[in-house]
Amino acid sequence: MNILTKICIVLLVILVLVACPLFIRMATVTPNYKEAFRKQTEATEMYKQQAQKLAIEVNKANDERNAAVQDADQARNQRLAEVKGIRDDLNASRLQLTAQEGKLQKMEAALAKFEITLRETNGQLLLTLQQRDGAYKEITELKETNRHVSDQLLEARANNERWKKLEEVLREKIVDLEDRLAGAGEAPVAGAAAEKPERPDVGDVHGTITAIQLDPGVASINVGSAQGVVKGARLIIYRRDQLVGYLKIVEVEPHQAAGIIQDKLLDPQQGDKVASRLE
Repeated sequence: MNILTKICIVLLVILVLVACPLFIRMATVTPNYKEAFRKQTEATEMYKQQAQKLAIEVNKANDERNAAVQDADQARNQRLAEVKGIRDDLNASRLQLTAQEGKLQKMEAALAKFEITLRETNGQLLLTLQQRDGAYKEITELKETNRHVSDQLLEARANNERWKKLEEVLREKIVDLEDRLAGAGEAPVAGAAAEKPERPDVGDVHGTITAIQLDPGVASINVGSAQGVVKGARLIIYRRDQLVGYLKIVEVEPHQAAGIIQDKLLDPQQGDKVASRLE
């Protein structure tokens, strides 16, 4: 039952309620038909006008109701569209969230793998650093050894040069001695006076044997002309409180000298001391 049917039923009920008193009055009062008809006509017109007003109001109410229904339908459709849009956005967001979760899981797996690789790299780097430190230490030791070897090589070269000079001096001495022996064999021995070789004057000299060759019996010392050593000087070789022999200087440099070992009582050694005189 719609609202128009309800309005019609209400109008009928009103008409019945209005007509009942009129019929009752007509049945009980002396009829004055013209007057009653006129009043009845006026009442009818009034009721018609009221019915028309009510119909207009009912139509207006129906129009308003229809408009409200249309507005409500539009609002409902709009809300449904908004809800659909929100649901679509929510579904899209869920899909994006799922995709992001998948990416996040991949990133976490990659991060875990990277952490493992980083730990391995750190271990390898630490091992490399340790190896580098060991290699650096070995290089330092090799450099130090190389320096010592270079120093020894330079010293050996210097000694070799001295030995060569000593060898030349010795050869000259041998040739000179051979010449003297040959001359002594021809000269008369009787009445010959032995010549004593002159020894050069040497100051207070103290040094150490730095290199030695027992065959042919030569040695080098760490003092030279700067300390008062002169060619032809005869220095004493000693070891603590023992006399070892003598060293005749045949080659002199500013800070080192070399000579021939003479009158040895013990085999000279590197490190033995030499001096011009013993106190």
